[in-house]
Amino acid sequence: MAHLRKKGTKKWQIILELERDPITGERKRKYKTLCGTKKKAEAKMAELIQKYEKGGKLVEPKKMTMKKLMLEYLKTNKHNVATRTQDRYRNIIHNHLIPDLGHYQVSEIKPIHVESYQNHKLTDGKLNGSGGLSTTTVRIHHNLLSTIFKYGQRLELVEKILLN
Repeated sequence: MAHLRKKGTKKWQIILELERDPITGERKRKYKTLCGTKKKAEAKMAELIQKYEKGGKLVEPKKMTMKKLMLEYLKTNKHNVATRTQDRYRNIIHNHLIPDLGHYQVSEIKPIHVESYQNHKLTDGKLNGSGGLSTTTVRIHHNLLSTIFKYGQRLELVEKILLN
């Protein structure tokens, strides 16, 4: 059902054998690579096997759009920040993040999408079309997006944190 493969110094790959695809008959596998000791990799493998056996399938990031995740974040975390900060976050999400990143599914967003977004905002990010946003403003967007990804990770919608 599962086994480990050594991938380098202190690097392990967990390979889970899943059920066959009912249509094509092909075997399905799930791969997860970890850095650390073999013991840590074995513990993670046991956790993944348990998740698989409990739910009948391995938990994947849900088919949720970034727009829905951002709106859920606004609704859930409104008590964690001051009112003016919440208003600013709402403004950034509705006027900048959703129009540019909202159509992506959470599972398909990659660091290149975020980097492209930031470059676009630096060169042509003002809503009136008169130029780019300041680096400080774009950094605030980046930090908010990072917080949203961390929120998604807590809900197990995002498999790993994409931004630092």
